[in-house]
Amino acid sequence: MEGGITDMMKYVVFILLFVSVFTSCRTEVNKKNETKNQWKEPSIANTKWECKIAEGCVDFYDFKIDSTYLFYSCEMEDSLIGTYHFKNDTLILNEKGSIYDNNYPEGSIHRSGKKVYWLSVSGNEMIHIKMSEWINGHWEKSNFKFDKSFIYHKVE
Repeated sequence: MEGGITDMMKYVVFILLFVSVFTSCRTEVNKKNETKNQWKEPSIANTKWECKIAEGCVDFYDFKIDSTYLFYSCEMEDSLIGTYHFKNDTLILNEKGSIYDNNYPEGSIHRSGKKVYWLSVSGNEMIHIKMSEWINGHWEKSNFKFDKSFIYHKVE
């Protein structure tokens, strides 16, 4: 009988050890998930972000409260409009076109076309990651490489 108690004790200790390790691992997984879920979408509504392109040339984004934006490009002397939203921790801009597009017929090479931009927002800084263009009825990832030194800074 004494051997039976020892075997039973070993079995109980094994079960307790297994439960303890399993619970410990599960707690660690939960902590990692909680940390991931703590990301909060930055509020960019009613803000303006600028990037100095060259001396006397500043591009800017003006984000509205209704999830629309206006982008002014000093190089092109054009204003582009679109909508924005966050997907996880990435800002996605759906560029609809130029404010001047209605001056040109549909299909004109002078119309700006549709684009999607992915941006990273961290604190008061924003940087382009990648873009896609609407070409022949479908989205194509652009090979354009954004200059990482062009950082937009929140000014309002």
